[in-house]
Amino acid sequence: MMQIAEASQAGYKFLIFGGFGTGKTHFASTLPQPIYLFDSDKGAATIANRIRNEGIDPSTMKIDFDKYWDGPYISKKKTTFVQSLMSTIHPAPGAYLKWEDKLGEFIEQAQAGNFPYRTVIFDSLTTLSIIFINYIMHVNGDQGRMFGVANLNDMGNFIRKMPELLGMMHMLADYGVNTVTTAHAQLNEDIRGLKKDPKDKESKDQLEYHGTYRLPNIIGKDLPFSLGLHFDEVYFSYIERHGQQVKYKFETKGDKDLLCKSRSSAMPVFIDQDWKAISKHLGVKDPTAVKATA
Repeated sequence: MMQIAEASQAGYKFLIFGGFGTGKTHFASTLPQPIYLFDSDKGAATIANRIRNEGIDPSTMKIDFDKYWDGPYISKKKTTFVQSLMSTIHPAPGAYLKWEDKLGEFIEQAQAGNFPYRTVIFDSLTTLSIIFINYIMHVNGDQGRMFGVANLNDMGNFIRKMPELLGMMHMLADYGVNTVTTAHAQLNEDIRGLKKDPKDKESKDQLEYHGTYRLPNIIGKDLPFSLGLHFDEVYFSYIERHGQQVKYKFETKGDKDLLCKSRSSAMPVFIDQDWKAISKHLGVKDPTAVKATA
């Protein structure tokens, strides 16, 4: 049994979600280096633009990346494009296998105590979820899908396996590595069905509106609502305009239509996308280091 005083934070697990162009990947690249980027959303180009625009010497940036993109694929069993549309049409699953192999290699290195990176970026969970469902569809085989859309069996496998995938991503944090996962944002209407009263023959099934939420854009109906449970810090990114000037900001505490959070009670509700400021509120003594002081 452990005492509460023994509790400590190793690496932080960030989830940053928001519209495109709101600074998610840019912020992630300012965390402690060396950094590795799992790039399935062309985030490397965003970081390269930041280096050029801010006049940073590229040789001082210790950021490595690999691309994880699926290419177009149509089953060779089909003879015409129209026939292929009536069945399985989805990208080849190579990107997910490459992604899983690299993450497995990283976990083994971390366990052996020779992991070379201090921050790992997963950019983005939105595109990764698409790569993952493409792989699941490939493994499940041709099941008479209409227009290549995932069926109930595909989605069931995705929902069951996604927590395991997130668990793999977060194993690195146990070894003092910061992980930053980005995601695009969506507006999600929470509409729940109400069954008719079996005693009242005149009643009908109804829908009840429970609000519109800003959520991470990831495949699944309920998963976007529970995704934050897998992370320490969940921030919503947005732009604040002042004439022609813009400020990149985070909202760190949830409200009636936004699900985000911080484990730090000292974290301001609205804060600039500044790692030094954020790390101070998280209790990180040295913002160039990874481990927190408390």
